[in-house]
Amino acid sequence: MGHRRDVHGGTVCASAAGSPYRGQEPADGSTGVRSGAEDGAEDAGVFGAAGVSAAAAGAAAGFDYRHIVNATVVAHSDFKLSNRALRLAANGWELAPLVRILSGAPYNVTSGSDISLTGMGNDRPNIVGSTSFTTGKKITQSAANGNRAFFNAVAFSTSTVSTGTFGNAGRNILRGPNYYDVDSSLSRIFKVYEHLNMNVRLEAFNLFNHPFFNSFTTANPSSSSFGWANAAADPRIMQAAVKFNF
Repeated sequence: MGHRRDVHGGTVCASAAGSPYRGQEPADGSTGVRSGAEDGAEDAGVFGAAGVSAAAAGAAAGFDYRHIVNATVVAHSDFKLSNRALRLAANGWELAPLVRILSGAPYNVTSGSDISLTGMGNDRPNIVGSTSFTTGKKITQSAANGNRAFFNAVAFSTSTVSTGTFGNAGRNILRGPNYYDVDSSLSRIFKVYEHLNMNVRLEAFNLFNHPFFNSFTTANPSSSSFGWANAAADPRIMQAAVKFNF
């Protein structure tokens, strides 16, 4: 869904997309545990009652961002100033911020071992009661008293999964942090001489330097680094350009 509106001195554009209602989210049936042949073998009782069928493994797809919002504003400066020097300096600029917001991406938690004895080594653990999947703590540097854990290790258990069976944790049940980003540009065209003009442009990506962590350790809840943030998107990047048109 998109919307554009021209207003005095600028333009406002906005779009939103996603799958906010149950049953509409992008889903797939890949188990991430064993092959299609092995899934079919479950009916013959090869893997026992605790096996995972293709239907049971259906979950949110890896690209399922439940909400996506993009909004941009293009504003032109046109101040009615009495001072000619200030009027020349302040007018003619174009400011264009872009705001992008995404829901958290799905992540899959695995036991890190072959408890099911299927030879696939991609089993999932058991869920422990109603413990929150996230720590609820701010991610900080890994120095003393820092915190890198976003997902909560105590929410899962591998020791309670019996050998030859699968844990009850669903696939892609974790959700990463939401993404908030503001990019912006400031530009102006200066007339130099007759048909010669100069376009000055300043750009900033991730203007407010908001960290977006996009990689986490989700294998083996018994590991001391389970749930840790391992990587982040780019920090603030600024650039300038000058272009002559003739």
